[in-house]
Amino acid sequence: MKLKVCTWNISEGIEGTCNLDSIKEKELSESNLLNSIIPVIKENDFDIVCFQEFPVDKDSIDVISNKIVENTELKYFILHPTCPSYLFKGGNVGVALFSKYPLSNINKLYFKNPNLEKVSKSGHIYHSFDKGIICASINIDGTIVSLVTGHAIAFLPFGCTEFDYPESYIPLEDIICEKYKSDLIVMGDFNTDKLYSLIPSIKGKVIDTVNYNTTYPYYENRGPIKVDYILISSNLKCSESYSIDSLSDHLVCVSVIEK
Repeated sequence: MKLKVCTWNISEGIEGTCNLDSIKEKELSESNLLNSIIPVIKENDFDIVCFQEFPVDKDSIDVISNKIVENTELKYFILHPTCPSYLFKGGNVGVALFSKYPLSNINKLYFKNPNLEKVSKSGHIYHSFDKGIICASINIDGTIVSLVTGHAIAFLPFGCTEFDYPESYIPLEDIICEKYKSDLIVMGDFNTDKLYSLIPSIKGKVIDTVNYNTTYPYYENRGPIKVDYILISSNLKCSESYSIDSLSDHLVCVSVIEK
């Protein structure tokens, strides 16, 4: 078994240097997103792609997803829109999982939300909206691989850290501790550079294949740091790991996983 997997926070297709206080709500730009996403998928021939901050327009919920399916080999997908978009009028945003292989045993979960609130300099009120987790399985020549992807809540904008609310990560912790003895791949933006300190119970259960900073220097005025992960169970191995430049404030993180 050999899989090339990717986790990618696309920041709703907005350039990473933008600031939420300076952005005016706009219509969803399909072309901008698709021109940024599809060439990278095709050039790298990914088997699995996990997106965070994936925008879904309320009037055409599957337009972007269907374009990815039509123009790449990723023919199967799951969307988990979890909260309103700050950037696009009438839109929602969440996590998405695309695969070359049929997806089964699908489950959609949430990180625990402490319901924080912040008023920005421009007077906008921001909330710690729900953030999602997708669980699914694929079958590769009789080998069942469990896939998990998610996007954790960002606590820094609310004047606190993830260590103030470690209970937010319990759903992710439970999944890893339940499935680590199987063929497991966990991918996503977990909004912490200290995941093993935050969830010490996963030490020794999963191996992190991303050994580099995953954000650009302008990320939340604290980058570059590592917040994106590709974790694998110890019965799998990573034969290659690399990053790709991205439109957003996150790099595209790629690993080749083998058994």
